[in-house]
Amino acid sequence: ANTGSALDFAIKYYFSSSGGSRINENVPQFLVLVTGGRSSDDVEAPADALKRAAVMTFAVGVKHTDPAQLEEIAIDPSLIFNVKEFHSLPDVHNQLIIPLTTLTVPTVIIEEPVLNIEEEVVTITEARKRDIVFLIDGSPGMGRSFPLAREFLKNVIQELDIGPDKDQVAVVQYGSKSRLEFGLDTYSNKDEILELVKSLRQKTGGPLNTGAALDFVAKKVFSESAGSRKQAGASQILVLITAGKSRDDVERIANEVKQARIVPIAIGAKGADTSELQKIVHDPTFVLTMRDFRDLSTIQLELLSKMKAVFIFEQERRDVVFLVDGSDKVASAFPMIKRFISRIVDSFDIGSDRVCIVQYSDTPRPNFYLNSYTSKPEVMQAINALGLKGGTQVNTGEALDYVRQNVFTRSAGSRMDEGVAQFLILLTASKSTDDITQAAVALKGAGVAPFSIGSKDADEDELRQISLSPHFVFRVDDLQHVSTIQQHLESPLKQLNQEKIITIYKNFAQAGVKRDIVFLV
Repeated sequence: ANTGSALDFAIKYYFSSSGGSRINENVPQFLVLVTGGRSSDDVEAPADALKRAAVMTFAVGVKHTDPAQLEEIAIDPSLIFNVKEFHSLPDVHNQLIIPLTTLTVPTVIIEEPVLNIEEEVVTITEARKRDIVFLIDGSPGMGRSFPLAREFLKNVIQELDIGPDKDQVAVVQYGSKSRLEFGLDTYSNKDEILELVKSLRQKTGGPLNTGAALDFVAKKVFSESAGSRKQAGASQILVLITAGKSRDDVERIANEVKQARIVPIAIGAKGADTSELQKIVHDPTFVLTMRDFRDLSTIQLELLSKMKAVFIFEQERRDVVFLVDGSDKVASAFPMIKRFISRIVDSFDIGSDRVCIVQYSDTPRPNFYLNSYTSKPEVMQAINALGLKGGTQVNTGEALDYVRQNVFTRSAGSRMDEGVAQFLILLTASKSTDDITQAAVALKGAGVAPFSIGSKDADEDELRQISLSPHFVFRVDDLQHVSTIQQHLESPLKQLNQEKIITIYKNFAQAGVKRDIVFLV
C-alpha cells in the first residue's frame, strides 16, 4: 500500500475548494485514515503537508501497521487508534467520535527561529530564555562512543547564550540509575560549564532504564527547587542522547514529561530503538538518528535549530469539579472512585489546573474547593483522606444547582471570568430523586462542560440531559469499574477550551456544526 501517495492525493483533490472543501469558511478539516499495513512509500512529506494545511488527521491501524508511521501521519499521538482485526473497528467508535465533535482548530503552533544573515554567516538568535537538560546514556552500551558524545555536548553548549536571564544548562548521565552531573542553577558561566563537561567520565553500570531517567529528569531537574524557570516563561527542553533500547517502559513516563510542557529531542545511534524514541517526543521530526556517534557533528546545526524552533502545545488551564454520588449505594465502589479521581488528577498540572470534589446524596457537601490546594501532593492527600458521605436519597438536581451557585464562582476559586475552561465530572449510581432538567440547562448555559459517568442503575436520559453532548456520557456496569473509561475522558479534557465548550453547547442546543471529513481506507 502506498499510503504516502494516498495522503498526497487526498490533500490535492479533496482538501481543496474544487474538491468541495470549506476550509476557507473556517470549517474544520478531518482525515480519518484506516490502514492494515506499513506503507511502501514515504509518508512524512504528505503528512507534514496535511498538518500545515490545518487538516486534522486521525490514524487507525489494523493488524501489521508501523507505529512510527502512524505517529508521523496523525496530527497528535492521542489521535492514533489500534485494533487487531477489521471487525474490531467498532471498538474505537466512541474514541473517534469525541475528538471529531470537539476539535475545531489544530492545537499545535510552531515558534519559528529568528535568523540574522550577515556576510554569509548565519547566526541563530534566541527570542526567549531556555532551560536545557542534556540526558546522556552512560551505560556500557555506549562503549567507546562516550567521548564523542561528550565532545558533541561541549560543541553544542559553546553555541548557547548562557546566563541568568538567558539559557541555563543541566547534565544528567544515566544507565540503570540516573546521576545529576550539575543542575540548571549550578553554573551561570559558560566557561565553568565547559570545563565541567570536559571532565565528565562515563557512568557505566547496569542495563539502560530510559523510562526511570525521564522520570528523574522531570521530577528532580525540571523543578522550581532545582532551578527551572518554567513559571517565569522559560522553554523547557530535554535533549536525550542514547545508544540503546530501554529495559523499562518509556511511554507512560514520556507522556507525563510532555504533559509537564517539557519538549524532548531524542538523538539515537547504534542500538537505539527509533520507534521508542518517537514515543518520547512530541513530533517524529524531533528524533535524530545515525548509524554511529561519529556522525554527531552532522546533526549539530539541526539540533540547535530545533532547540530554537520547538513545538509549543497550547495547554489550556482547567477548573475541574468532581460531583460524586456519596450515597450508601456507592459504598463498595467508593475506594475505586477515589483511585479513579487520583489517576485523572495525576495527569493534571496542579497550579495551572484546579480541582474540587463535592459529594452529594440528599444534600451536597464540598470536600474541598477549587482554591483549597495549590500543589498536587496536597490534592492527592485530600483525595486519599476522603470518606463516604452516606445517605439514602440522591438529589442530583439539587447538587447541580449547588455547584453552579457555590463552586463555579470566583470566591470558591473558579477562573471562569479569566477564560479558563470549566468542567464537571459527575459520577452516580442512581436515578435522581429530584428533577434535573432546569439545573442541567442552567449549568451548561453558565459555560460549564459536564461529563456524566453512570452505573447500570443510573438513568440514561438524565445523564444525556446533564452532559454537554451525548458523546460525554459514559456507562459502566458498576462504578467499581470506573477506571475503564479514564482514557476516554482525558482526550476532551485536554482538547476543550471555554470557547469550544460554548460552541458545542450552542450546536447541540440549536443546530449542528459543519465539518469536512475524508475517510481514507
